Amino acid sequence: MENRRFAAAYEDLPEKNPPSNPERRELLAAPRKWMRFFDDTMHGYLSGEPVPDEETYLKKLHEYAAWNYTFLPRLMKDFDKIDNPSQQHNDAKSEFAFHQLNGPTAFLWYRLLYYEKTELSEQYLTNIQLHMASRMAPTMQRLVKLQGSEETTESPEHQIAKGILSEADTAIVMMEMMKTHPELVAVPAPQRYENNRRSWRNADQLLIDTERKNVRGIQVKTNSVGRDVEKKNYDRTFVSIVDSKHELGNSAPAHNSLGRISLPGQIAMGLLSDTQPQDKPSYVNKAEFMRSRQIAKELVRNRRSYLAQATLGLTGRLVPELAENASALVTRVVEEQYDTDKIA
Repeated sequence: MENRRFAAAYEDLPEKNPPSNPERRELLAAPRKWMRFFDDTMHGYLSGEPVPDEETYLKKLHEYAAWNYTFLPRLMKDFDKIDNPSQQHNDAKSEFAFHQLNGPTAFLWYRLLYYEKTELSEQYLTNIQLHMASRMAPTMQRLVKLQGSEETTESPEHQIAKGILSEADTAIVMMEMMKTHPELVAVPAPQRYENNRRSWRNADQLLIDTERKNVRGIQVKTNSVGRDVEKKNYDRTFVSIVDSKHELGNSAPAHNSLGRISLPGQIAMGLLSDTQPQDKPSYVNKAEFMRSRQIAKELVRNRRSYLAQATLGLTGRLVPELAENASALVTRVVEEQYDTDKIA
């Protein structure tokens, strides 16, 4: 869909009330400030507003990347200390999840705004993929432990872990698509698009064609044909569904069963385990990278990577869907903005 039409269908969200708990309020202050920054960036870009001053914006991205790399892990650990991880509120965890995914991809936002001045090499995109995969290794390790217990498989912690790993794998595939389609940029969706009041248009990621000025929301599901999926009728004018289990190959044999269960994170771990230590991104801490790589090698256990097949499949489906302008649907879209019966 054309950028402006897409943006017009997503209302700004009111500022969230500060948490009553002073510790939680302090921990969420910076993540919410940065969320607003990227929310405003995306809406301004899609609405056709003038791009910010390039030097000022790049300086801001460097500031965010430093905060994300240095302080975000500490904030998340501190948050776990004041809240039981198995009982944490999903809204707060989703805010952290955005930054977990957005940190490695931060400079793709520069590419989005100033695409005519930038060119991304395959190695640059690979480095982003490896950074994201390295960051996901502890979550994948934790998920595998939770999968082994019937008591924890339905816990909020388990569901949140599956969700962020599914999104990370999808982001890695999107960056693989960008290597052969340099006009595309994919970034995590900030809250206006990810948590919109019209929940049937919610997107986890946004896929943008910088040349044709088209955008598509991407909603990631761990299993869109099983009981894991929310029974929502997403508006396919705005959103494409990506199935982590069936399209990304994220499944594993079920215990004591002939079937298979969804196990996201395998694309990230496969990429990481296949990478030689000397090929790590220069800006990623070596000790952390080696620990993550060891976790990946233990979890993958020589499983064949599904990255190439997933990229081929999603490219063949999403690129044509992204090209659809849906101009005949503009009237319906505008009318739906005032249809309060559909507001979640």
